[in-house]
Amino acid sequence: ANYGIPDTTDTSVTRLGATFGYGDRGSDKFNVFVNFEHYEQEALLAKNREYTRTRDLRRFGFGDNRSSYHPVGNFFNLANTAPIGPRPGCAPLNDPTSPFNGLCAYDFYQDQELAPEASRTSLFGAVTVALTSSLELFADAALTKNNTLFRSFGYGTNVFLLPGCIILPATNPQNPGFGTPGATDVCLRYRFNEVRNQNDIETKTQRYTLGLRGGVAGWDLE
Repeated sequence: ANYGIPDTTDTSVTRLGATFGYGDRGSDKFNVFVNFEHYEQEALLAKNREYTRTRDLRRFGFGDNRSSYHPVGNFFNLANTAPIGPRPGCAPLNDPTSPFNGLCAYDFYQDQELAPEASRTSLFGAVTVALTSSLELFADAALTKNNTLFRSFGYGTNVFLLPGCIILPATNPQNPGFGTPGATDVCLRYRFNEVRNQNDIETKTQRYTLGLRGGVAGWDLE
C-alpha cells in the first residue's frame, strides 16, 4: 500500500494491493494465485494551482477571461449589450481596468477540475491442477471496475436562450427598476451552477479462461 501527495497538497493518490498464493505444482499438484489492487485519485481543482487559479490572465499579458454570466446574475439592457449592474447577493468588481468592472465576475477556474476524481479496482485469480504427470487443468479470471467523475461549471443563459439572457419585464419584482416610473424590460445574465456539468463514467471488464495444456500421445495441446 502507498499514499502520495504533491508538494502543493491539493490532491492525493492512494494505492492498495494484496497478493496471495498457495500450493506447489510439483508437490501439491495444484497452485492458486490471487491478486487484488485498488487505486484512488482525488480531484485536482484548477484554482489550487498558481497558473490556473483564475481566468483573469492579465498577469500573463492576456485579457480578463472571466464571465458576466454569474450564478448570482448581472442585469443588462434588453438588447443584452450594455450592463446595468449586478443582482443583490455578490460584491461587484471594483477594477476599472477589467471589462467586468461594476459587475459580478464569474471565474470558471473556481469550479474547473484539471484532473478528475478517479478510482480503479481489480481482482485477478488463477489456478492450475495437475491431472496427470503431463496434463494440467488451468483457469483464471480478471475483473476490473473503473470510475471517473469529472465536474465543471454550469452553463450560462447564453447557451440556451436568445438573446443570451432571461428577460425580466418591468412588472417583474426582480427587475431592478420595478415599481419606478419609466421602468423597462431588462436582460438577466445568469449561470446555472445549481446543476453543474458532470460526467460520471463507470466501466467494467471481465475475462475468464478455462483450459487444458500438456502432452498426450506425443502431441502438445492447449
